[in-house]
Amino acid sequence: MAMPQVLTLFFGILLAVGIALVVLLLLPLVIYLISRKRYPTLPSQASNVTLGGIVVTGASTGIGRHAALYLAQRGFIVFAGVRKPADGEALLLAHQQEKKDHSTSQTSATTSKGGVLHPLILDVTKAAQITAALRTVKEELARRGNLPFLGLVNNAGVTGGADPVEYLPLDYNRYAFEVNYHGPLAVTKAFLPLLRQEPQGRIVNVSSMAGTVTRPLGATYSCTKFALEALSDTLRVELGHLGVSVSVIQPGYIHSEIFGKATEQHDQRMQELPEECATLYGHLYALKKVDNLVAKASDPVVCSKAIHHALTSAYPRV
Repeated sequence: MAMPQVLTLFFGILLAVGIALVVLLLLPLVIYLISRKRYPTLPSQASNVTLGGIVVTGASTGIGRHAALYLAQRGFIVFAGVRKPADGEALLLAHQQEKKDHSTSQTSATTSKGGVLHPLILDVTKAAQITAALRTVKEELARRGNLPFLGLVNNAGVTGGADPVEYLPLDYNRYAFEVNYHGPLAVTKAFLPLLRQEPQGRIVNVSSMAGTVTRPLGATYSCTKFALEALSDTLRVELGHLGVSVSVIQPGYIHSEIFGKATEQHDQRMQELPEECATLYGHLYALKKVDNLVAKASDPVVCSKAIHHALTSAYPRV
């Protein structure tokens, strides 16, 4: 075979392999675009119109607090779940200050002024408070001209401590599941009938990267978040035909008070644990590595933007 023919054959094979690789790489994207489900979205509204109601649990600090303020800035009536009246008052003051700041800034023209922040006493582990919160949301939306209830953001949660499984306090483990899993489950069950009444109903569950990858000393927290992930997957399948989307937010390290709480819990727990624990598992307590990660943590706005996308996009991400 002549050299030109050999080269032609060689480049022909390379081209065929290249085309096959491109097809294989693009196939998942094509399948996604074909199979993805479009959800109803809100109609365009004037900038001074309140869009509808959103419940955000665990809004006194951290990701929940930022998300509540962020969504209120963008035109929603946000029912911000807190456990103490003082936390609700502080949140309301922060919202009012933000409204003043936006009214004098150049960005005020692009920010909806119809948003409202409504503090709501809501401990997700207390059935009576969940029932009362549902009643308040219904009454307030009706009072405001039968505004729609648009979404539930299950954010309330606690840290899981930092214990090896051998020394894991079972009482705290049960409490963590009560807040991080049974709480969102109970709140979702209560608000689902209200969500199903609107074509734009959305559920957003704030999980964690720890809900997909666990680490030593993190059994409690990861297990609660794995459970929340499973609940979310189940709900997504059950509610898809009803038009209710279910999205999961999986933060990594975010600037939040949760790390301060975790450090306090760690210090207290280290004093309680027997010396044998330090001998067996002390090498796993690499606080300096955690401190380095916390120092590089992201701003909570990345979570708030993801939550807003999940609540408003025609194609909310899983």
